[in-house]
Amino acid sequence: MSTEPAAKSLSSHDDDQPRQRMLERTALLLSLLALGLLMGALGYRFLYDTDPWDPLSEYPEQTVVAEDTYLWEDASAAGGTIEVPAVPLGPVTVIGTKCADENVTISGDVAWVPSEPPGTPLGQAHGSITRGPGCLTRMFVNEPPDDVIAWAQKQLDAGITPVMRIAGTDTPTRNGTAGEPRGWSTEPFAFTEAE
Repeated sequence: MSTEPAAKSLSSHDDDQPRQRMLERTALLLSLLALGLLMGALGYRFLYDTDPWDPLSEYPEQTVVAEDTYLWEDASAAGGTIEVPAVPLGPVTVIGTKCADENVTISGDVAWVPSEPPGTPLGQAHGSITRGPGCLTRMFVNEPPDDVIAWAQKQLDAGITPVMRIAGTDTPTRNGTAGEPRGWSTEPFAFTEAE
């Protein structure tokens, strides 16, 4: 008989237990890491990447009220020539609809934009108004600023019928923070000699 202690036999099952526990712990740690990343991304989206405040709806093109029309050869129009309202050089009456989802203060910018001949916006102005919820259709009488009158008269004197739009941007504000702005525009119109 041998006096040496018997060697403990190691089976492959005994070797797999520590390895299996390590794989389970690694899988658990990776799952927790993935869950943490997902929670972090959702938290960031909730806190910092929210959709902008957008209480204004899209504005339809505003209609210019005029008794006469002018055939304008617009290079950007599909047919090349479009019929536009013709207004004697002076006030321009417009019908426009604007909508809001709630009571809102609006900061607005407006300009008279030459289309024929093309040019830099004129008569730029800024103002603010408070608008209630719902849609409101109003008639606006727009007095052209002095630089618009001078530009249009210069074109008329040169034998050119000036065509322009009145365009602007409304930006809702709440507690000093701006929301999603909305652009608006009249249809193009022509100025004719004042009566």
